[in-house]
Amino acid sequence: MRLLDTKTGQLRSFMKSDGLDYAILSHVWSKRDNGNSSAEQLYDEISHIQSTHDAPYILYALSKKIQEACGIAQKHGFRYIWVDSACINKASSAELSEAINSMYRWYASSAVCYAYLDVVDDIDKPEEAGSQFRLSRWFTRSWTLQELIAPRAVVFLSKNWKPIGTKK
Repeated sequence: MRLLDTKTGQLRSFMKSDGLDYAILSHVWSKRDNGNSSAEQLYDEISHIQSTHDAPYILYALSKKIQEACGIAQKHGFRYIWVDSACINKASSAELSEAINSMYRWYASSAVCYAYLDVVDDIDKPEEAGSQFRLSRWFTRSWTLQELIAPRAVVFLSKNWKPIGTKK
């Protein structure tokens, strides 16, 4: 399992997730067009950044989405975070297959799952019918059920990375 160090942005490899205290990010992938600040940064890009930047500067070279995810996890005391787009080398079919087969366990082993809802305002009222929260694309993806059920704790975050509720 590969995790991002929330302080440095460096990728770290671990043989098992057992006993590791880490956060996990659940999110909807965003396209790179039109200057989207929450667009995905993939494993190969992060590996390249890690190989070309000194350790203290890696985090600042990563995408805003990864910086924000690391920031919220670090704020809550987590040294590591797992982000699918950043931590899985999809160029390796063996690694991708292993990741797909291990996904539920990784979510269940996490201390917290942050569900980033990139279209939900801080002042949205999730309990109201027709709210941005209820209409979010996050709820229409095939992975959502596992990402909602497996973790012990899920914290929903607005587009500005502010907590707006939990799965409870």
